[in-house]
Amino acid sequence: MALVPHVAVRRLLEFKLDSSKAESTQHNWIVGLFLNGALISAMVAFFIAQLSKVFTHYYHEQAWDWTRLISSGGMPSSHTALIVALTTAIAIENGTNSSLFAMCLVIALIVMYDATGVRLHAGRQATVLNIIIAEMPPDHPVQDSGRLRDSLGHTPIQVIVGALLGVVVGLVLEPIFLHATGSRTLGSDGGLAAVAGTAAVAGLRPQAGDGGAEGPLLAPLRLF
Repeated sequence: MALVPHVAVRRLLEFKLDSSKAESTQHNWIVGLFLNGALISAMVAFFIAQLSKVFTHYYHEQAWDWTRLISSGGMPSSHTALIVALTTAIAIENGTNSSLFAMCLVIALIVMYDATGVRLHAGRQATVLNIIIAEMPPDHPVQDSGRLRDSLGHTPIQVIVGALLGVVVGLVLEPIFLHATGSRTLGSDGGLAAVAGTAAVAGLRPQAGDGGAEGPLLAPLRLF
């Protein structure tokens, strides 16, 4: 009764894992950017938020201001939309129990807190300073500094709307990219195939204390 050579089978499977991982990483990095669902979700959410500012500004001021496309502040918060869309996409791809999701969530909370805290109050202080500067004599040296930017932060409602926009964009776009690119290849980080492959390799290894006996996956594979 001969045993199947478990060492050769194990090395073959490990080679398959390593080669699959190498092939998955050897691609054009520019193409990879456009296949990155999390990145695209974040960028799309940011663009939609910035474009929306033009229309929300017109609704309040009855005047078109296309500089809102590249300016901060206003409805909705584009920075919040960007980081929340990224966080949502990461949650879909890697799960809410992953360290990557935890990192994105913490950064998202910091961004939202900063938008409604430091940046908002800095903008209000700039508004007060602009009023003071306007009351100064025209020849006063402070007039040379020009008008300060007072549209910096966001109100809580602007941040909430930005967050909702980010969640929606992430929920819509990330599954599309995952479906378009197919299942994760064997050996890709975090993929179900990688987990199955790792478990298979572990099953092929000799069991400790068994005198070098074959792993549980090779136990039935005997040649009679």
